[in-house]
Amino acid sequence: MKKTKRQAFGVGAAGAGAGGVDFISNLPGDVMSSILGLVPLRDAVRTSILSKEWRYKWVSISDVVLNRDCLLKKSSSSYTYSYSSSDDEIASAYVLDRVVQQLIGPISKFSCVFFSALVSHHFDLWIGFLSKNHGNVIKEFVMANERKIDWYNVPHSIFDYRELCHLELLNCTLKVPRTFKGFRNLSVLNLAAKFSKDDIECLISECPLLEWMKLIAFAYYQCLNIHAPNLRYLELDGEFVHLSIEEEACPQQLTDVCLTSDVFPRFWHGRVNVPPTSLMPFIGCLHGIKSLKLNEFYTQYLCIGIVPKKLPVTLGHLQYLEVELEFNSKEILAILCILRSSPNLKQLKIKAVEIIGIAMLSDLKFIRCILSNSPVLETMNVYTNRNVGAEKVLTILEELLRSQPASTQAEITYLGHYEESEWDYKNPDPRVSST
Repeated sequence: MKKTKRQAFGVGAAGAGAGGVDFISNLPGDVMSSILGLVPLRDAVRTSILSKEWRYKWVSISDVVLNRDCLLKKSSSSYTYSYSSSDDEIASAYVLDRVVQQLIGPISKFSCVFFSALVSHHFDLWIGFLSKNHGNVIKEFVMANERKIDWYNVPHSIFDYRELCHLELLNCTLKVPRTFKGFRNLSVLNLAAKFSKDDIECLISECPLLEWMKLIAFAYYQCLNIHAPNLRYLELDGEFVHLSIEEEACPQQLTDVCLTSDVFPRFWHGRVNVPPTSLMPFIGCLHGIKSLKLNEFYTQYLCIGIVPKKLPVTLGHLQYLEVELEFNSKEILAILCILRSSPNLKQLKIKAVEIIGIAMLSDLKFIRCILSNSPVLETMNVYTNRNVGAEKVLTILEELLRSQPASTQAEITYLGHYEESEWDYKNPDPRVSST
């Protein structure tokens, strides 16, 4: 016999205990809210048709996630979801208006992804509704605009969520109001947005408990001054002429830093009429750094001006260093400066941009220099250019065998020709390797 919807959800006879009591329908409200929060919002709302008792149980869910599975049409030929037209997207947004406005919560998490700026008016309504009715309880807020070409202007009412612990805004334009009094509990900040220097510095400085921050900037900045005394993880993707951390607020617990850019320093002067400055002073402030990742463009920022032999401070906690560089260039001096200042380095990962992999004698000299100056090095993985022939690979391996590492525990492993996927700066792993 075919199961009814009531039986499928364990309601009625299927959910009754020995005494004929519907144990699922009679669960405590907070337990029911947690259970419904584990299923897609579409399915949670559908429980309203089970019985009169279930009609409004879904309105108390605390975690609200609006994504592509929420109201989109499922393709008959695949398991993917898509809008057949912009009209469908707008129609779905109107349905969500009614859904959101019925939520009584308390809502602790609100996430809206996949939608485009076509429905930005509805975004405003949802953010305003949450600010008015749940602003004092929301702890996690995620808003992701699908298309970069249609930037969503985040309304000021989002700054009324005073209890936020986690904030993500993607493909948005952000302006901080003068009345902003800070997110005193915010620990995670993820922004891929357009913002002014003053706005982002104000936002960061008004989040005293901030521990994890990722900024993808879509503009050019002469300077970014970071004031975040509890910061542990920092990832910056953008064009900053000068980076600094306030000396009195330099966090000892900042252990992971990843810096990426797509503009060479030499192009800066023509864009902002301000010469770029060296990144060395910024690196020198990272006293507790354990993992440092720099792409090709930020590696060049290390070479501006005079490159010192060593940093004025010792990076005694640095264990993992990942860089892109050009061999036979000044960048090698900058990397050697960091290496000489990092006596406890355990892993070094290098991508040669111009001379890919190990292919020249100068590359081997550089590797031998690393080995002789890294007393606690444990692992070195060596890749070669895919154009390097078998005879040259043999020569390279013979040269490596003749090297005399400063570390008695160093293991040098040849891993053949590398693939480009080995180098992924857009998805850094904040965990420090323990090998």
